[in-house]
Amino acid sequence: MANRITDSLAKSANPEHADRVLGLFAKVWDAGKVKTRLAKTLGPAAAAEIYLELLALHLCEFGNFSGLRTIAFSPSTGEAKDRFEALLNQIKPRQAWNLVPQVESDLGTRMSKFFQQQFDSRFDNARIVVIGSDAPRLTRDIVNRAFELLLSHDVVFGPSTDGGYYLVGLSKMAQQIFQGIDWSTEKVLRQSLAICESSGLSVAQLETLTDIDNEEDLMQELDLLESSGNVLWEQVFLPNVAEILKKAKS
Repeated sequence: MANRITDSLAKSANPEHADRVLGLFAKVWDAGKVKTRLAKTLGPAAAAEIYLELLALHLCEFGNFSGLRTIAFSPSTGEAKDRFEALLNQIKPRQAWNLVPQVESDLGTRMSKFFQQQFDSRFDNARIVVIGSDAPRLTRDIVNRAFELLLSHDVVFGPSTDGGYYLVGLSKMAQQIFQGIDWSTEKVLRQSLAICESSGLSVAQLETLTDIDNEEDLMQELDLLESSGNVLWEQVFLPNVAEILKKAKS
C-alpha cells in the first residue's frame, strides 16, 4: 500500500473536543471473511484488498479528527489487535487510534456494547459516533456535522442507499435502537427510525451515501470520486483500487 498521508491532512486534532468519540467498526481483512458480495464477481482476494484500501482510507481521512478515535475490531483476538497495530504503524495517521475488541455477537449487540462502554468511561455530555469503512465519500465535514447535530438531538443517522446507515451517533445511551432490527436488509433504517419515534428520541439525518457492497456500488463510487477534488481519494485510493481491479480482471 502506498503512504496515504498527504498535505490534505495538515490540521492537528483539538484536545478541547475530548467529549467527542469517533468509533470505527472494522474486521480483519482476510479473504473470504470481508466483502463477500463483492467477492462474487471480483474474487475473495481482490475483495479483501479493496476492503483494506477502504479501511486505510478511513483511518487517514479521520486521522486528524478533533476528538477521541477508537477502532472497534473483530475478531476479538490478540492476533487481530496485532494486525491493526501493524496497519496503523504502516499508515502512520497524524493522531493515535485506540483499539478495543468488539463483543462476539450480532451487529446490534456489538454496537450497543460499544456505545455503552464509551458512555460508561466518559462523562454525561459525551457525544459518540460510530462509522464503518464502506462509504468512501464519508468526510470529516459530514462527521463533524453529526457531532454538531448531537448537541440538539438524541440520535443522528447517516442513511445509506441500501436502506441501512453508514453512521449512527448518540448523545445519550439508547440501546433499544439496536434491538429487533433485521440487519443487512433494506429495513434497517426504517425500523431504527420507528423505534426512535416510539421511544420519544429526537432524530437528525445526514445526507445519503452509498456503502460499497458489490461491484456495481464500487464502480459508481469510483466514478464519483474521480471528480471529488480530494487529494487523498484521487491520488492514493483510486490508483490503488484501479490496480487491484486490473489484476482481478486479468
